[in-house]
Amino acid sequence: MRSPGTPLVVLTVGFSFSLAANLLWTWPGGPVRILGGALASIALPAAIHMWPQVQAHTRITGAVRNVAMSAIAALAAVTTLVHASSLLMEHGENQWLAYSYPVVTELLVVLAVLARQPKAKVVKAAKAAPKQRTTRDTPPGPESSAPNEIESHRSQRDEIIAWAATLKAPPTPKAIQAHFKCSRSTANRALRDARAVG
Repeated sequence: MRSPGTPLVVLTVGFSFSLAANLLWTWPGGPVRILGGALASIALPAAIHMWPQVQAHTRITGAVRNVAMSAIAALAAVTTLVHASSLLMEHGENQWLAYSYPVVTELLVVLAVLARQPKAKVVKAAKAAPKQRTTRDTPPGPESSAPNEIESHRSQRDEIIAWAATLKAPPTPKAIQAHFKCSRSTANRALRDARAVG
């Protein structure tokens, strides 16, 4: 069984702090306010999980995705900041410290999210060896470039498997192709291997 890793632990702790602060502050207001507090805490993690599934095929799609994510993050952070700091000051905490706790927590959550993003590696095409012909009838052999191409495919397949492991649901071959700019066959092989590993 794979360990969750520090980023996931930090993300879980930050979410728990946000949820607790929002629920405790809204609790006296009844079920409607409690639901609002819970929604403010759930919004950011939900958006993070949906982020990889929104494929930015055009600049407009990418811009809409960025604006939506920024708005969700900002509104969720402000809500938690107000609720948590008000709760802490109500229980005697210094004003500046009361504001610093939720700010530090939200920044840790942001770092944890960034740390969980798959590392993008640029896979450079292998340079073809200069063609050498001894005679007109002897075509150049594929031996010089084949190992480099195989290594390149293996490296990209490993990247895809690592990326798929970070997602909540298995990606489709089209999503893999769009994300890694790879061939359909590479995407299918990597997806098959990712399922075997998972």
